Amino acid sequence: MLRRLTLVIVASIFLTSVTLAQETTQPADQKVEHLKVTVTGVEGLVQVRTGEDQAWQKATLGMELNEQAEFRTGPKSAVRFIIPPDQTVTLDRLGTVKVLQAVNQNGKLKTNLGMKYGRTRYDIEAAGQEHESTIASPSSTLAVRGTKVSLYDQRPFVAEAVSLTGRAQFRDIHKQLAFGGKGAGKTQVNTSKDSAAAVSLVGSFLDPTVALARTDSEARLVDTLLSARRRRFVRHR
Repeated sequence: MLRRLTLVIVASIFLTSVTLAQETTQPADQKVEHLKVTVTGVEGLVQVRTGEDQAWQKATLGMELNEQAEFRTGPKSAVRFIIPPDQTVTLDRLGTVKVLQAVNQNGKLKTNLGMKYGRTRYDIEAAGQEHESTIASPSSTLAVRGTKVSLYDQRPFVAEAVSLTGRAQFRDIHKQLAFGGKGAGKTQVNTSKDSAAAVSLVGSFLDPTVALARTDSEARLVDTLLSARRRRFVRHR
């Protein structure tokens, strides 16, 4: 029994040593460059910290940061930063986003952003460069492949993602789907619907009896139609 236990311990030590050796030699085979984050736009109250154990400080134009940098914005505020060579991130008002990873690994750009809440727009100009990028929020994950997207997650509203120019992948606890495409224009998905088509159908519905449910353009359309109807009624009296 003691001999068997000794063999098990020796085997465990050997396997652990092999694993550690593989992990130690792996970086030598893969060239990893950690990318900088540069602030290119600040509007209103914006703060940044370089780590969870660091104090928040005022974000300033031209500030250079590393991975683990975290931004937060106040009311009527926004911040924009770039990750070279071709990634631009914009955090809207009342949001928090953290750069979890930003590396160039053997020519592939890997970027992971963590958004606690708010709206983040992510633009990638994928001209001859391979990307593997994600934005994760508490209720969903958006995978980005050379496109312009935004992710919004703010309670009590449903999380939603928008693709402006290209293909993206959206995943939540219930589903995973691809949406958008070249020449498809603006495409939107969210956690409450099963497809972009279902979201579009709901968004195209107009209830003329509820004024607060209308956008400005919808309100002008309703006023125009009602005015034309009144003129026809007066003409036929």
